[in-house]
Amino acid sequence: MAQAAPRSPLDRPSRTNARSAPTPGNPSLTSSRHAASVPYPVPPWPPPSHDPAEAHRALVEQVQNTIAIARALVASGRPVELAGLDQAVGLLCAKTLDLPPDQGRAARPYLSTILNELDLLHATLQENAPA
Repeated sequence: MAQAAPRSPLDRPSRTNARSAPTPGNPSLTSSRHAASVPYPVPPWPPPSHDPAEAHRALVEQVQNTIAIARALVASGRPVELAGLDQAVGLLCAKTLDLPPDQGRAARPYLSTILNELDLLHATLQENAPA
């Protein structure tokens, strides 16, 4: 007899559940510390914050890290792909506009720092451009 397809992702056992969920034919799992069944895999990280300022700071850090890595690669003579950096900076600017006015004003130094880092990346690209 064919089984009916699961109706939602929560109806399907996850890999975590398939290994740790107790089964009637396997009593050894029922006494283990994994006896409780969870209908979905539990992520190993905390859930994302819904605080716009915290999300903005995380995006600032991500853009700064991307620029720093690109500068290091260019300075070492390795090729670098910058596709998507403009979109990340654009998203950062849009998220800054979404912040409440006081938090948006507090974000100005971060944006100024990113602008300076982009200028440094541009200078590094020009210095290391093939002749």
